[in-house]
Amino acid sequence: MKEKAKSEKKMTKKKSKKDIKAERKMLVSVIEKAVRSEKENSLDDFPALVVANERRIKQLNLTPGVKLSQEGEWRWRGIKEHLGLQKKGNYWLPSKGSNIYKRNQLFEVRENLLARPNNLPILDVAIIVKHYLDHSLKWLEKKIEEDHQNYVQPSSENKLEPDELISEESNNASKPKIERQDLALLIWKACQDLEKKYDKKVTASELWNYLISTRSEYDPEGMIISKIDTNKIEYFRGGSGDSPTSLTRSAFSQKLSRLRKNPPETLI
Repeated sequence: MKEKAKSEKKMTKKKSKKDIKAERKMLVSVIEKAVRSEKENSLDDFPALVVANERRIKQLNLTPGVKLSQEGEWRWRGIKEHLGLQKKGNYWLPSKGSNIYKRNQLFEVRENLLARPNNLPILDVAIIVKHYLDHSLKWLEKKIEEDHQNYVQPSSENKLEPDELISEESNNASKPKIERQDLALLIWKACQDLEKKYDKKVTASELWNYLISTRSEYDPEGMIISKIDTNKIEYFRGGSGDSPTSLTRSAFSQKLSRLRKNPPETLI
């Protein structure tokens, strides 16, 4: 009887160890799923969070001389160091890149701050967005428009005579042409990267939000995407000159569906 009791006790211990091991494995699995779900939800909620916090800061009237809190100062300092911002006159601008590239960098930081303030007081968010980022973005938009106008309508002083024009064309012919990458390739590359990251087939909404936050990784000089927000992508297309073409959020879903059926052969 004693031996039988000992045997049953050992079996109980073995079972309990197995049960504990199974419970731990299940707990790890639940945690991993929760983490993955949180990441996926953060992608889905990105536009909604941007819009919600945009509305909140619009309701705030910033008084003259209002200052950032200590926490806000640290956040703004991190942004400045991350982008290498330098103050030029009354504007904070990235130190490198074209005006389009600088605009895209500031816009990306702005969207990320609105979507993920990370417990930063809303007053600090409003000061950084309204006083620093939006102020600089407006200036850059104006400069980009001026650059475009100067390119489309060159002054009479810069017009070349026929002989000079022929010489200029022959010189340009020997220079390598900078070809803009197709937007479809960029979208498909980003889609593959995101699906590899989350090990699942991503939705058009998830991919759109991912492009908003990582655009500079795929198009650092702004050669393809001129602007992207929660409603549309403005991009350059071969043969359309320097005027950007728009791709709406609804049309993006259809484009992704077509890419899945007929993937591009060449990736950027």
